[in-house]
Amino acid sequence: SLKIANKIIELNNSNPSDFHSRSNIKKNLKDFHGAVEDGIKTLELTDMGMQIFALYDIYQILKTELQNDENLLSYYERILVILDKRAVDSYNATPQMNNQVSQNTIKVRRETSFRELMQILKICIELYLKKGMLDKADELIAQITKYEPKDLSQKFSNEMELKQKVFKLI
Repeated sequence: SLKIANKIIELNNSNPSDFHSRSNIKKNLKDFHGAVEDGIKTLELTDMGMQIFALYDIYQILKTELQNDENLLSYYERILVILDKRAVDSYNATPQMNNQVSQNTIKVRRETSFRELMQILKICIELYLKKGMLDKADELIAQITKYEPKDLSQKFSNEMELKQKVFKLI
């Protein structure tokens, strides 16, 4: 299966489904680093719909198989860069006037992008705190919270800022 998947990607390396399939094959073969790399490539190439599945698969591998890996923080940082770009794209999207479907779609994309960012950001902050990198955690909070949809009412940014203050006092 892996040889076939490699050949398919060799012929066309722009299809996210092929990378996602190969990621699953590598996961089954216990090549967790390779599975995460292909999962990240899937995120780079994919649209919002497939992104949710790819992100979940990567998260499960990182959480269960690579939770103590020396590259864990690096993987999460790479994922944040991709999700941040998606958030910027959805944040900057402007729906056509009088097009309710477009407005609703953009709203859902903004909220989905932000929720995914929140999940990964929380993990990164915890990893930064374990390494004593509080400034990097502050920097990430500032970067990500600028995309927070108004209807989420600053809940996330307030929660993260409070958490940071507590850790700085400790």
